[in-house]
Amino acid sequence: MGCWTGYLLHDADGTCWYEVRKWGDWLITDSSALTEVVTSIRRDGIQIENVTPGDLDGACCRGVALNIPTRRYRCYPCRTSVPGNEVIDREVRTAPVWANWDAGLAWGGREELVEVVPEAERLVWPYDVVVPPPERVPIASRKGWFVTFDTDRFELEVLHDESSADWYLQGNHLISVVGTDLTVRDYRIDCTWERTDTLLPWLVHGQRLIDSLWAEDPFPVPLEENVLSGAVVDLARRELRYWTDMFVPSRLLTQLRAAWPGWQVERLPYGMAGHLAITGSQKPDMLEPGPSEADPEWATARDRLIVDPRPLRRPRIRVSQNRD
Repeated sequence: MGCWTGYLLHDADGTCWYEVRKWGDWLITDSSALTEVVTSIRRDGIQIENVTPGDLDGACCRGVALNIPTRRYRCYPCRTSVPGNEVIDREVRTAPVWANWDAGLAWGGREELVEVVPEAERLVWPYDVVVPPPERVPIASRKGWFVTFDTDRFELEVLHDESSADWYLQGNHLISVVGTDLTVRDYRIDCTWERTDTLLPWLVHGQRLIDSLWAEDPFPVPLEENVLSGAVVDLARRELRYWTDMFVPSRLLTQLRAAWPGWQVERLPYGMAGHLAITGSQKPDMLEPGPSEADPEWATARDRLIVDPRPLRRPRIRVSQNRD
């Protein structure tokens, strides 16, 4: 057992190399680590034309790509999380060794390594990214907590407690839709685990997905611990912002942007905290305290996020008096 790291190197003389190492440095933030990695690849690596197609696959849970002529570096870890990814990306981008380089986290996982070393395209096994049929949106269960939604009063009636949905629902995607009337509706979608994000493929259906969600009754805002990834679709501002701890290949982002022409589509930092802030909420009690992957600077910035000043409003939550 253990982690294997795949390395791609486009060297200064134009040769391209591939190496796989058990463990191995992948987060390079100083010159000595960079020298050690490059030396090892030159000494023990194989020129990519001699490598079996698709050799860099899921067996390499960590990856590194270096292109010395174009001064680019990307890396990705085995275990991913929102705070962990963002801290890694900032740590790399601010490291003095990468001054005047295009360096950072490979948000697209192993597929992004090919963007750094294009000659290695045939080596990298692509992720299985599936866009599901739009008519099969797996809305999370309402069993055990839901009573009704009064559209006129904009009120969601629930059983037991305002947070009772979280007693029954864990591990969902969250899509929040900001209407042109500045109302906010939250929807929870069941998800399956893949190495890449499985929320954005639903959003590839564009407005058709939003029309489908809009026909459903909304959900209460979930606790951060019960959400795997999220997206805010702001119809008033024509913005789509997403967050996820999984990889997002560039080809998926291309599909997503094509589905929302004229919209601003971008990653949302700080995960659920950023999600709440841009939908008009500041609820520290909804967030997980002090993620272990986060450093003090990241945690402080998260706590100081500016809440959208627009008069956004979510449905009022009312606990049913009928406990039967």
